Amino acid sequence: MRFIEFISSLPYIIPGTFFGIGYILAFNKTPLLLTGTVAIVVLNCTFRQISVGSKAASALFPNIDKQ
Repeated sequence: MRFIEFISSLPYIIPGTFFGIGYILAFNKTPLLLTGTVAIVVLNCTFRQISVGSKAASALFPNIDKQ
């Protein structure tokens, strides 16, 4: 679980520019051609917010009634 938390925290550790360049390099071939699209910015913002959601959810789990 710590590894998953580390992976979800990467967008806050690594600047967004590196993620943008990573998306461009990863998605410039034909199966998922996203180069030059708004999808790169949307994906970058989406994955940046996953860390906040996962930390909030893990903080709430101990408060849930077991019944």
